[in-house]
Amino acid sequence: MALIVQIGDYDGNAFKIRVDVDLIGFSGSWRALDYGYIRYSNGKIERYSYTYDLLNMMVRLCGPDGKYGVQLDDWAPRWVGVGHFVNVQGEGIVLQPWVLKLKPGKITWARVDP
Repeated sequence: MALIVQIGDYDGNAFKIRVDVDLIGFSGSWRALDYGYIRYSNGKIERYSYTYDLLNMMVRLCGPDGKYGVQLDDWAPRWVGVGHFVNVQGEGIVLQPWVLKLKPGKITWARVDP
């Protein structure tokens, strides 16, 4: 399952990525469609959820070193997995070591595909 997602900061900077997720499990990959906003242009996806949030899970975009730098919160309901019923929008964070044009800190994300 491939999705196009727009990520933006609160200063008006935005770029798109393609997210390919496994429909059955929790694996996948991501690839930037617009370059120069974050340090890396592709990598793996890591599923993550906080123990106190029983409803939602998030995905983290990881770089070549396996460490994440972008977190997309409220990605999907926790009980259905990464590849099923992805929400249409949410918030998240981008970490300082990953930013080029984006402002580090809080971001928003939204699905662009139908």
